Amino acid sequence: MSHKTIVAAIDFGTTYSGYAFSFGHEFKTDPLKISCTNHFHTRSGAGMSLKTPTCILFSPDQQFHSFGYEAEEKYSDLLMDGEHRTWYYFQRFKMMLYSCQDLKRDTNLQTSDGKSFPAIKIFSSAINYLVNHMLSAMGDKVAGVGHDDVHWVLTVPAIWDDKAKHFMRTAAEMAGIKGQNLSIALEPEAASFFCRYLPVEKWSDGDKSGISCFEPGKRYLVLDAGGGTVDITVHEVLHDGHLRELFKANGGPWGGTTIDEAYKEFLVDLCGQNTIARFERDFKDDFMDLLREFEVKKRTVSPELDQKVTLKIPIALHEAFQDDHGKSFREVVSERQDLQRKLVFAGDKMRLEPSLMKSFFHKTCYTIVGHLKDMFDKPELSGVATILMVGGFSESPMLRHAIQTNFSRMRVVVPNEAGLAVLKGLSYLAISRR
Repeated sequence: MSHKTIVAAIDFGTTYSGYAFSFGHEFKTDPLKISCTNHFHTRSGAGMSLKTPTCILFSPDQQFHSFGYEAEEKYSDLLMDGEHRTWYYFQRFKMMLYSCQDLKRDTNLQTSDGKSFPAIKIFSSAINYLVNHMLSAMGDKVAGVGHDDVHWVLTVPAIWDDKAKHFMRTAAEMAGIKGQNLSIALEPEAASFFCRYLPVEKWSDGDKSGISCFEPGKRYLVLDAGGGTVDITVHEVLHDGHLRELFKANGGPWGGTTIDEAYKEFLVDLCGQNTIARFERDFKDDFMDLLREFEVKKRTVSPELDQKVTLKIPIALHEAFQDDHGKSFREVVSERQDLQRKLVFAGDKMRLEPSLMKSFFHKTCYTIVGHLKDMFDKPELSGVATILMVGGFSESPMLRHAIQTNFSRMRVVVPNEAGLAVLKGLSYLAISRR
């Protein structure tokens, strides 16, 4: 890396992906000067975003078409025109590597409607898109930047096995990144390096000793809660500033997408498995809009929520329910005693009581808290007094409250940019070692 003047980091997330880059000459004057600006156009060009959805679209002849917001919008258009059946659309496909028991280069993934597609092509095309998008963004600062002028760093969850990590490296090389110009970094380590150099005012607790957990000799636990997985590692700060891993990285598939799954299970309970399956199959655009709206609303849920949450229910779902059950959706739901005063309808909208909306978080938070309690019973974690929460899901008030309540004797620290800690930390970690 010593001859590279630019380090670029790609955070390949389950739900959202993004990138950041740093220049060597800027690092010398300000280590935290990491370029991570609004590069992605949101749906319908309504604004710009730091990250873009991890979804990808291929044409009927299996050629790459688009990634992120562009893929979402194109596929929605195809759905409305009834032309989607021969296209290949994948979203949140990163978790498929975690769950794949025998991952190989020739492994195939399935679209939601059962079409098979080479997994390596999906990942290499996604990385290639992000690389080219980043090179274009870099060009605004330095003209003529190419692949070989950059040292690339790609994130992987700490709990992935070696096969998954090797698969990601192969995909990156297929995307045009030379092996000698590529590093694979663990997400919790990158987040730790970024957080330890944040100014005190960047910590959400505002305590002047906010970075004391990074002093030599200190031990702390990193809870990296992303969209798909939760990675948990325990670090000790050595006297030379490096980190020593005290406990083998562990965790599980308990990320923010599990809240979406809880909502889908709720809809299945309301409507029946057959109705929801048919709704998802025949009205896929409405189904995607339904989940997209919930994705936005769930971010506002906090323990203090005391107002009903309003969610739009597509007419197509009402009609599918009527066809399957011979009764109206509203009529059947209103007869359920367990939902009395918890759910009401207003026009085409469903209004949920705060307690019902919060309940979608209970299983996930309970699982994460239980796993942490089991870990803190182990002798290797003696002396650990701080929990550092990073990752997009760590920004959820519900998860933060669950951790703070159950570990009240410990210091729980959440940087204001928890969702960007991994991404920015990658650039910092790599360029600081040049």
